[in-house]
Amino acid sequence: MFRSGLLVMIITMISRVLGLVRAGIIAYYFGASAMTDAFFSAFKISNFFRQLLGEGALGSSFIPLYNERVEIEGEERSKEFIYSILNLLFVFSTIITILMIIFSQGIIDGIVSGFPAETKLLASRLLKIMSVYFIFISLSGMICAILNNFKQFAVPASTSIFFNLAIILASMYFGKSYGIDALAYGVVIGGVLQFLVVLPA
Repeated sequence: MFRSGLLVMIITMISRVLGLVRAGIIAYYFGASAMTDAFFSAFKISNFFRQLLGEGALGSSFIPLYNERVEIEGEERSKEFIYSILNLLFVFSTIITILMIIFSQGIIDGIVSGFPAETKLLASRLLKIMSVYFIFISLSGMICAILNNFKQFAVPASTSIFFNLAIILASMYFGKSYGIDALAYGVVIGGVLQFLVVLPA
């Protein structure tokens, strides 16, 4: 248990350091501008659902229900419950993603205030790109909650490392070619990587 705790602590520290590097890279390549304002506004909207579904209420409420089913029906039958929840989450997150793409401008106009029209249009476009991130990060967040329940902590703790790396590499290698869009695509790639990391486990 001590080794597991130490490993998680090291992984978390690496993730925090990479998060600091990510912030520095974004500042270096894009600065404090209307483009970054648009990016962070759009990212906060897509990230809100991740906190709500992946790491928040849904993940917390699922674990007690699963453990209760294990006691009543056994572990094998309870695994069907896991797959049912993941299937429902996939369908729901896909629907939300489609709605975010369709109504991105209205969402930005309703939530973001104080920005000029050009910044809001850019935020709307970035939100359309990053909406896909919601599907992968919702599934990843739920799987992380399940793995934590099974006392597997290292893999879920490492997901942020891959997200930060995706943002850093996207900024460094594609920032000049694609501008702020590179950050949005980096977010999507980061979400895909987070999902792929936890899926085998």
